[in-house]
Parts: sequence; structure tokens; C-alpha cells
Amino acid sequence: MGKAKHNLNDKAKFPDMVSWFSVPVLIDAARRAILSALFGSYADRRLVHAALNLMDDTALSNHCDCREKVCGSSKDEVWIDYVADTGDGFESTYTIAYLLGSGFLSLGNGIENLQLPRGNVLVMGGDEVYPTPTREEYQRRFDRPYKLAFPEGSGAKAPLLFMLPGNHDWYDGLTLFLARYCSGKGASFGGWKLHQSRSYFATQILDNWWIFGVDTQLGEDIDIPQAEYFQRVVERMPEYSNIILCASVPTWLDAAWSKNEDDRDLRSKFERGIDYVATKIIKEKNPTARIPLVLSGDKHHYSRYFASKTETHFITSGGGGAFLHPTHLLEDKIEHVSWIKQDETLVLGHRKENQVSDAPIEACYPSRGTSRILTFGNLLFPLKNPQFCLVLGVVYSFIGLLLILFRSQPETHVLGVGNLWTPLAFVLLSCFFGIFYAYTDSRKKWIKGVGALLHGGAHYVALFILTCLVFSDAVEAQQLNSFSLIIPLLKMLVLGGVVAGVIWGIYLFCSLRFLKMHSNDGFSSMSIKDYKNFLRIKVTKDTLTVYPIGVDRPLSRDKWENNESDHGAGIVPKEAIELRLIENPIEVMLTRTHKEVG
Repeated sequence: MGKAKHNLNDKAKFPDMVSWFSVPVLIDAARRAILSALFGSYADRRLVHAALNLMDDTALSNHCDCREKVCGSSKDEVWIDYVADTGDGFESTYTIAYLLGSGFLSLGNGIENLQLPRGNVLVMGGDEVYPTPTREEYQRRFDRPYKLAFPEGSGAKAPLLFMLPGNHDWYDGLTLFLARYCSGKGASFGGWKLHQSRSYFATQILDNWWIFGVDTQLGEDIDIPQAEYFQRVVERMPEYSNIILCASVPTWLDAAWSKNEDDRDLRSKFERGIDYVATKIIKEKNPTARIPLVLSGDKHHYSRYFASKTETHFITSGGGGAFLHPTHLLEDKIEHVSWIKQDETLVLGHRKENQVSDAPIEACYPSRGTSRILTFGNLLFPLKNPQFCLVLGVVYSFIGLLLILFRSQPETHVLGVGNLWTPLAFVLLSCFFGIFYAYTDSRKKWIKGVGALLHGGAHYVALFILTCLVFSDAVEAQQLNSFSLIIPLLKMLVLGGVVAGVIWGIYLFCSLRFLKMHSNDGFSSMSIKDYKNFLRIKVTKDTLTVYPIGVDRPLSRDKWENNESDHGAGIVPKEAIELRLIENPIEVMLTRTHKEVG
């Protein structure tokens, strides 16, 4: 019996990238963000789930020990796949899901051809679905692509799947995430097996290797049951164990912006989340434990920083399918970061001079140069976000009509800026300034003020000019009845929407290129599906090797087809997916002490 046939042009089942500036998405995301913030503050579901999932010491040890499940008879090595920020458009999400489900990946690093087997463990680092965690969105943007890419009963030993929730998974208070993926009963998810019973996890993959997944909710806070869970695990770990620490937000990147006391809260997010687990839980309970690798998603690009004192690599890999985030805003160094009771400087990774490779010099993907070029896409803002521009056109039309009806010289037949300047105009201008002051993405008040003045001022000048041009004929003819205003209002709707969209796009472009602002809005407005990435990690007793894999161009939906065979993925590519190593493999050699004891 053949596999089910799928119509890949059915965008209800295989959707396009999320249009983040569409009105329904903006309203729903804002509503859910507000509700989840309130809900998370007063009814933390992590506490409820922990209370219903009590484990004694024996049960905890058995649940965390996954050595047999991931290694089988081999005790020598484990392969781990890491991906984050999945569940967006079909083309980008399915391309990555298909690669993760493939038995082997073949690619070169400029020196040799590599054959990388599918991970024995798949770790998903957060934000499994966009834009909001409804049952329907989980099904069409996340479950369906992954289950088609690696169906249940694919003939291979089922890898274990561990998942962290991101802020988008938290928008319903984590209700669906916990219900769908945290039963702890070994349910199948396509060809993978679910294992965890809480929104966080600790799993032992080799005698001296562990993976920790930390859920810091929306405020980068560790709840007490979670802290106690990790403490109990760490206390039972052997000395000189090695831990891969996974978090849902790369708060070390935020620490780069906190250069004065006013921004202290940015550093505190890192200190009370990732560093709290590393320092107060791991190092205090097991001082010989080592954390060679910290992983996160949330930022939809790849970057790697290195802390030389602790020899820890901090990798952001959020390329599982969501829109691209820029890399040209990354700092070369993140100084004075408190990491495991040390004043660390995190340095952006670079290729060594003696390495022969096609990999970029800097450890980020896409390259900074490419990221800068991509910012020009904001100049096409009206074409990429017509619905949002239509709303701006409605606002322009409404305000223009108010300015005409309440102009200072209603008896004149000549319409000019002078007789549009009224007390009402002053009130509107003040509202403009307040709105754009709040919108300007800067922590410095003077930059917010300048941004509001320039952005809001540009809109207001455009509004005055368009009002004079569009309504002048009706004013000159002294015909301001409802019928005669239909045509001017329609003109204002169209012209206002286009002009307002152009101004918005120019503002985002300038903010990204020159002021390091609006990285989220500037790139989400373009919904770039390219430059996806994930990690394939090899772990042995003595070494850890990270292979960062990039896909410059996910295959478009017309380059996929239904699989006629009864075996393998339900949808297969018509042509090969082009892969690349983002940088040379990152090798971590354990110290002599760790080798001997491990």
C-alpha cells in the first residue's frame, strides 16, 4: 500500500512563511504575549507539572540514564542533532526536517569529505511553532513536516527527542506544549521517540557526558522545582562529568548591549538564567564538572563565541525554519560577562590562519557582509507587507479627513499647510511622537527621542503634503459632502499606504544599517527563508566535535514531490539539497584529568 498523496500547493496544510506585519498576526501575537506574561507571573505551569510528576531518587536516575537507549551495544560515541526555531513556512521547515531525518549527510570541509550519521538524540532548542501555539499551528507548521520527513517505523532505531519551549510555545501558558510533548511515556513523534516528562530535562548519554535543557520561561527565571531537579541530578553525577547546557535564549548576546548601569537588567538575564544553573547548581554541587558547550536558539542565525578561561563555546543556532535574523550587529567581543564566578570575555570565533577551508573567517552565518546587503530588502517594505501598508493608508485617510474638516481657515478655497495647522494637528503630532518614541528600539532616551522625531515627523510631513494634494480639488470646489470625499479618501488610502510603507521601510533600513536597532522587525518584515542551519555533534569519551551545517537556499515547494515508495520520507526532493559547513568542525579535547576519570 503506497503512501498518502499530498498536494504541496495546499497552503492550509503546507503554509508559507508567517507574514509578521499582517494585521491578524500582529494583533494575535500582541494579545497572547500580554496574556502569557500575566499568566506566567501568576500561574507558572512548570510548578503544576512538577507537582504531578514527582520522582524519587531511583525513578529520577532511571529516567535520566539514556545510555542504553541512545548507544545500544556501543558505548564509544553518540551523535546529537540540535535545531531550534522550527515550525514556520513549509519550504524552510521541511528542508531542515528532511535533513535531520536522513540517515547520513555527505559534505566536505575543504579538506575531506564527511559522512555524518543521523543523531541518536535530537534536541530542539525552543520555539517549535510560529506565530502562536494553537493546536492547528502545531499540526501544520511543526508536526506534519517532521512526521513526513522521518515517519514512524522507518526501519532505524528511533532516536530520542528532547524539546525546550521558547517564548512562542509559552504564549498559551505552555498548555499545549506540555500536553503534546511531555508525557514521559515514550510516545512516537514520527521516527523519533519522546522521552521527557517536564519542560526541562537532564539526560545521560555516555558515562561522562550529559545534556541539560533549561526552561527559563519568559522572564529568564528558574523555578524552585526545576532548580531542585537539576541539583538532585548533579549530586548523583560522577566527578569530572561533562555537560552540554541548552537554553532557549542566548542571553550572552544581550549582555553585549549592557555597557552601563541603566542596562544592568540585560546582564542579569544571563546571570539569573544560564549562569545560575552553571554556577549555583552545577559547579557548587559538583565542582569538577565541566561545561564545554552552551547551546541556544531564539536568534535565527548562527554564531559562536568562545570563553577562554573556562574553555566554553557559546553557540547560537536558530536556523530551523523561522525568518532570518541579522549577523552584522554581532559584537566581536562581549566583555565582563560573569560566567561561573569569573569575569569572562566572550570572543566571536574566527578561522585559524593555518586552516585550509572555504569557511568564512568569522564564526557567523550568514556572513556580516551578506547580512548588510539583506537590509536593503526593507526598501521594498510596501511590496512585502501590503496588508500593514493598507492599515497605514486607512490611518492616513482618517487623519487627513480630520485635518480638512477642522482646518483653521474653512472659508478659503486654497488648501495649504498653514490652514491645516490647528490645535487638533498639534494633538495628533504629540500622539505621533509618543507612539514612535515607544516603538523606537533603543534603551537610550535620546536615541528614542531622535528616532521618534525623524520617523514620526516624516509620517506627519508626508501626511500634510498628501492631504493638500488629495483634498485640494474638493476644497476649492467647496464640496465636502460624503459623496465628494469618496474619491479623495480612496486616493489617500492608496497613496498614503504606499508612502507610509516606504517611510517605514527606510526607517527600518537606516535603523539596521547605522543604529543597531530593530533587528527583529527589520528582518521579520522580510520573512527571509534562506540561510537555515542546525548542528550535528559527535561525542566520545574524550572529545566533542560540532559540525555546524548551513543551507543557503531551502528547496522551494515545486522542487519536492510525493514519495512513491513505501519506505522513507513521505515527501522527497527532486534535486539534491546543497549543504555546507558553516565553519570548520569545532573540536573540544577533554583535559587529562577528565580523560582519566571519565
